[in-house]
Amino acid sequence: MPRTQGSYKHTPETRVKIAERLADPEVKARHQAAAKAAWEDPEKRRRASEKARAINTDPAMRAKISQRTKEGMLAAAGLAPELAALRDAWQAARPSVRAMFLTELFAQVTGEADGACP
Repeated sequence: MPRTQGSYKHTPETRVKIAERLADPEVKARHQAAAKAAWEDPEKRRRASEKARAINTDPAMRAKISQRTKEGMLAAAGLAPELAALRDAWQAARPSVRAMFLTELFAQVTGEADGACP
């Protein structure tokens, strides 16, 4: 099953089904008891901890987490990733390049030139 954007491992439909099942107090109690029993074994907890630590120290995983965090912050702020990329490029550009860009942009808007930078 392919992962969906913003999802750990379940599709939106699957998450709805899970929520509906867990709304039943008996099902929820069984689920909680099974989860608690799984973590009572110290050896299992240690192995899970080591696995999580190894995954989270992998540079590729950290980059992925960082990218997802940035995308989430942009989405929460209502900014498209393209707008953020434009802002980053603008801030990285030299003042003379910014001036050339504005000249080209306003020339296109006013129709004074073909908009090509020299």
